[in-house]
Amino acid sequence: DFSVKANTRVIAGGSFRDCKFLESVTIPNSVTSIEETSFKGCHSLKSITIPNSVKSIGDWAFNDCSSLTSITIPSSVTSIGERAFSNCDSLSSIEVADDNPIYDSRDNCNAIVETVTNTLLTACQNTVIPASVTGLGNYAYMLYQKPKLVIPTNVVRIGDGCFYQSALKEIVMHDRIEKIGSFAFQGCEILSSINLPLHLTMIEKYTFQSSGLQRVNIPEDMTTIGLRAFADCKNLEMVEIGKGVKTIEAYAFEKCERLTKVISHIPAEELTPTGSGAFNDINEKCILYVQRGAKNAYLNTIGWNQFSEIREMDI
Repeated sequence: DFSVKANTRVIAGGSFRDCKFLESVTIPNSVTSIEETSFKGCHSLKSITIPNSVKSIGDWAFNDCSSLTSITIPSSVTSIGERAFSNCDSLSSIEVADDNPIYDSRDNCNAIVETVTNTLLTACQNTVIPASVTGLGNYAYMLYQKPKLVIPTNVVRIGDGCFYQSALKEIVMHDRIEKIGSFAFQGCEILSSINLPLHLTMIEKYTFQSSGLQRVNIPEDMTTIGLRAFADCKNLEMVEIGKGVKTIEAYAFEKCERLTKVISHIPAEELTPTGSGAFNDINEKCILYVQRGAKNAYLNTIGWNQFSEIREMDI
């Protein structure tokens, strides 16, 4: 157990960073600020009490505290930085004081919710998404260990890195979702399938990179597949691309080594070149299926013309 010196006002950035044998800390009620990375990487830290004097918790302050099981946010805290509690994969209990003016843990949800935006900022293994939440924040569910999650119909935004390297096998999404952020499912190695929202217009960069997806159906309303969006998906075997796609950015499907079938509904007259290396290092036997009468257009368009075989079919 370590006690921070009485009358200390600020725990400076990086003060206890990577103190791997630190198990508990007592913070005096003189402290008003816990700065960025203060306790980052304290893998043995099991408990910490944040006093009601603290007003701000900086970026990455408790990031990667892998033994931390619970946190309580007092009413005094009005600022919580980016990824302050992410990567805490043992976290099972989160509580926010009822009279906190900025954050809450409504409906005993076991999460930190930003009150005014209804955005769930930090989840834990026992979080239940409240019906009033409309967004999941950046890296909110990072390293989530449960196999299945159903996104409630009120949630319309999923932040950057939201499920980064989680253990999800299945996630159920609905068609009201308007945005899925960059890196949202990156490294979800056992996530084998996903139902993309029908009205989603863009897959951001790195969204599904290195995930376990086996097949992907890109909806008709989709216009853009971002940089490395599906790169390094080692189990990906089939991709069906909707007719509305206008842009496939660089390396979007690079190193999808098992990819043997791509079906494109993009009409010949709307076909555009792909970004650099969009289909680099896919299975050499991969066949591209296109609409009847469109083969020549694909053969003469950069990126699409690298397929060793293009077949026309009724699609």
